[in-house]
Amino acid sequence: MKAMFRATFIGVILLLNLVLGGCGSSPTSTPSQHPSEDFSYITSIKIDTQDERADIEALYDAKIISWHPETGFAIIASNSAQAIATTNTATESNSNAFKASVMAAGSSVWAEGFSAWSSGSAAWGGGSAAWGGGSATWGGGVNKAFILANQSLWEDINLFAAHALTTKLGSGIKVAVIDTGVDLSHPMLSGKLAPSTEWWDYVDNDNSPQDVSGGEGYGHGTVVSTLILQVAPQATILPLRVLASNGLGDLDDVVAAIDHAISKGAKVINLSLGSDAYSWPMQQMMDYAKQSGVYVVASAGNTGTLDNVLYPAKMTHWFGDQRTLFSIGSIDPNQAISSFSAKGGEIFSFAPGEKLNAAYPGNKMVNATGTSFAAPLYAGTIALMLAELTDSGDRADINGYLVNGLNRNGLWEKFYQSGGSWLHGQGVLDVARLLFGLKVRNAGFERGNLTGWTSQNAVVENASYNGHYVAYIQGQGYIKQTINGLKPNTSYVFQGTFEMRTAGEYGWMSVSNHGGSGIYYKVTGSERPSISFTTGSASTSATISFSKNMGTGRALVEEVIVLPTELF
Repeated sequence: MKAMFRATFIGVILLLNLVLGGCGSSPTSTPSQHPSEDFSYITSIKIDTQDERADIEALYDAKIISWHPETGFAIIASNSAQAIATTNTATESNSNAFKASVMAAGSSVWAEGFSAWSSGSAAWGGGSAAWGGGSATWGGGVNKAFILANQSLWEDINLFAAHALTTKLGSGIKVAVIDTGVDLSHPMLSGKLAPSTEWWDYVDNDNSPQDVSGGEGYGHGTVVSTLILQVAPQATILPLRVLASNGLGDLDDVVAAIDHAISKGAKVINLSLGSDAYSWPMQQMMDYAKQSGVYVVASAGNTGTLDNVLYPAKMTHWFGDQRTLFSIGSIDPNQAISSFSAKGGEIFSFAPGEKLNAAYPGNKMVNATGTSFAAPLYAGTIALMLAELTDSGDRADINGYLVNGLNRNGLWEKFYQSGGSWLHGQGVLDVARLLFGLKVRNAGFERGNLTGWTSQNAVVENASYNGHYVAYIQGQGYIKQTINGLKPNTSYVFQGTFEMRTAGEYGWMSVSNHGGSGIYYKVTGSERPSISFTTGSASTSATISFSKNMGTGRALVEEVIVLPTELF
């Protein structure tokens, strides 16, 4: 089946030919050098540590795209349908699986308004004063023009408050942008790119992933990259070009780029592209990223319809264990789902995706619309979170933090079908809530245990409650945790889902040791109470607890947060 992948942005949809190969997590694994030939077919085969690359290429008249014997597979590409058919695996078309097409009526470009920002010094003047580390910058090097242009959108996702909560701003986290390349000379990317020895252009097969003019995809990767940097200004961008300026690209290029990004230490990969066809090699690559502890953010697509999320975003696992692939849709300035955004249960969450201002090639600035530009806001947010988390277990629980930190203000009912099944995702991005939520360790219990909590008669199980791990208190017992790093004389809200599974039994949510008397809330059914408390003049911590004090049945605990009242 031909995999039709598209960069998901309104105005232009980039359709790519992607060939994805599974890769191993072993440090001895060496990504293959991507061949320069154009191939018609791509497939995945099983291999082991005894196999030799040259033997496999000769056997199937193919070239290796991704080689990982330590995990038992390789991705190969060939122009010989007969030879590749002997692999006894599904063979997929490779060429032009991704293609650009115009979606927006009236305009042949997805990025509108750059002519208004292209007046040279009026837009980007000031040199180091505008792009350096002085008073004219915001967030560690983002031009102040973006503050004014995106101010209302950043307020909607509490980005300003988030930056006040962190001093790292994504420092030390590499984000791979697999796209049309970037404008390597744009001032906003100065000092923000990975070393040039790590770059690659899979379209022209050289190490200069320059965003090339001449097609409707021009500038897409530059916009995506600079949106990530507005959220995580100290993150590092690894530019990998897989889409030509006309929006065409091959599946094997995307497979190779993902493999390369992981090998170069990227912790986050942004895929603002998509396909309407499933690809097994792509699935293997998503699984390999998960094995490697790499988070993938994918735009849901601009299909504008229900249950029509594009791949790879559609591959996100709604139920089961730890999610590392996040499918992102778009909302408008009124926090309603954008008319063009794909919708469906595979979507994890939504973020602003309309008229986002970002850098454009030629030292210009544009406003861009599409799910392509909602996704990088999440990629930047994950970079912010990873920079703040030093404990490996906490880093592995990004899924739990993201779930707990979603802003559901009034949107819960919109995104939750009355019949009880998830329809449109779980909420909207709130960066400050996510960052502050890091204070509750293992808040969603996604580690599969009670690490960070003191407990009695409690366990964690992979239950089907919202598709996540949950804590259970069996009989009479408790779980509790001391939250540190609070501010004195400050109001906070403690919230968590607490559910009695046996009629007639009850439990208590409580806050103590916060500079005041203990606060208790009795739960007799299934509730998500919010307890407000204020720290004392010398208090920087509080102990939160869930206790079951009666009966032999079970009580469920899930999605625990502690937030300043102003962020709640």
